[in-house]
Amino acid sequence: MLASVIAFSCLFPSVAAADTNWEFIGQIRDYKKDNNIDINKSVADKLNYAGVGVGASVELSSSLKDLIIFGNSSSITKPGYTWKYLNTLQPSKFSNPVDIYKRIAIIANEQGAASATVTIDSDANWIIWGYTN
Repeated sequence: MLASVIAFSCLFPSVAAADTNWEFIGQIRDYKKDNNIDINKSVADKLNYAGVGVGASVELSSSLKDLIIFGNSSSITKPGYTWKYLNTLQPSKFSNPVDIYKRIAIIANEQGAASATVTIDSDANWIIWGYTN
């Protein structure tokens, strides 16, 4: 296994020494309180404004009130691609958690996402964003 990794690194040195720059992009405080903004669009806008391509993460804070946004501003970007809200899944509509995970992958593929990030909101819904054209 180690030999395979070393061989891969020699053949593709740019992959082995990938330039990464993960950053705290921002947060949406008390996201359920402000009904005047489109929270899902706001997350995508923050990622796009920061120039994040393939590589993002959105997390629910430990207070269950804030969405925390991270991104790799040195990540690969694709012409015409932007971060967009893709869908929200309610777990009550699935009998098996694995079916939710499979559905997330299907949604990302159907939308042509080069990258996707998912978070669970305080109501246990799965929110999906994708880097797509």
